[in-house]
Amino acid sequence: MVHCADLSNPTKSLELYRQWTDRIMEEFFQQGDKERERGMEISPMCDKHTASVEKSQVGFIDYIVHPLWETWADLVQPDAQDILDTLEDNRNWYQSMIPQSPSPPLQERSQDCQGLMEKFQFDLTLEEEDSDGPEKESDSIHYYSSTKTLCVIDPGKRDSQQDTNIEIVTKDASPIDT
Repeated sequence: MVHCADLSNPTKSLELYRQWTDRIMEEFFQQGDKERERGMEISPMCDKHTASVEKSQVGFIDYIVHPLWETWADLVQPDAQDILDTLEDNRNWYQSMIPQSPSPPLQERSQDCQGLMEKFQFDLTLEEEDSDGPEKESDSIHYYSSTKTLCVIDPGKRDSQQDTNIEIVTKDASPIDT
């Protein structure tokens, strides 16, 4: 039971689980930085330059947390089904968030893309019709859009001896602008 309590973060709501994941990954990255400073081999998941938070969480759930909670669920069925469902939902969320390249360090994520090589921009527009059916005289459509940020490093301005110039482009488009 104590082991289940120790490994319960992935069974919590996604919001709470992500907060704890950020905390533990920050600890891991600090450990990796200290190992790097001392010339030591950097422990798994502790290198902020190569670690994938998303992949590490999927592996953590698949190989450690899920087997533990499956065993627990066998003992207390059906009381643990909600826990297993939340665990699966959280695993699926992290799986869906696995990027094509490693995650940036937590500090870089919170500093407007500082240190990132590039991010991809995408447009998201949601349509919602105000209509109770075809008989309504004036149908109107509401558009909702969201601001996206694109961080770009100009390779022509990049110099290894100088600070990298980062251009932050933000655009909020509505149907009137398009």
